[in-house]
Amino acid sequence: MSQYGSESTPELDDLQQEETPEGLIRVPVKVVEIGPLEVHRLPNRGAVMRSVTATEDVVQMLVGYDLRRSRLTIWGDAVANGVIILGTRKDEVEQETAARWPVQINTGVNGVAPVLVMEHCEAVWVKAKGENAQVSYIAEYWAD
Repeated sequence: MSQYGSESTPELDDLQQEETPEGLIRVPVKVVEIGPLEVHRLPNRGAVMRSVTATEDVVQMLVGYDLRRSRLTIWGDAVANGVIILGTRKDEVEQETAARWPVQINTGVNGVAPVLVMEHCEAVWVKAKGENAQVSYIAEYWAD
């Protein structure tokens, strides 16, 4: 019988790992895969929703490096001649060698620019090319 008894799902405190207390030795344990493993993605614990104006003059940090971030969803307001340059390195965005993300009116459905979803913890820098654009994002976090 499992340590959780008849519970179908353990409490969050049971799922979170604890650090080894100082002075104790970690012992490696060999794990042998017996069959398919069932994995459950837990819901994110929180989110931040913001909107910034990306300009041609200034490279700005959209979000900083954060190990707690699980997903970053970005979209921009559709503009007539706009491209947003974004990347994980400020110098690449300044030199315009980072990714070019089109937000022109004709690239989206009904004038809505495409949505970009990133699942990493790196910082993201942004600037506009062509004309200023509003860039909105939702940063979701798996931990507080």
